[in-house]
Amino acid sequence: MTAAVQRLIDRFELERRVPLKRERIRQLEAEDKFPKRVLLGERRIAWIESEVDAWMAERIAASRTPKVTV
Repeated sequence: MTAAVQRLIDRFELERRVPLKRERIRQLEAEDKFPKRVLLGERRIAWIESEVDAWMAERIAASRTPKVTV
């Protein structure tokens, strides 16, 4: 059985898609609140595109959900 091919995006593509500073992305990763990076080599990282897309969709959905106050 072969694994499904995942599209990877580099830091530059990530920064075009996600309106957060690099340091904030690192903080969210450390807090397990952002998709983890994939180490491709000694000095090369990427993120799985579908995980980043899902994270953004969650943020959008959360911003559209009315908050209930008690």
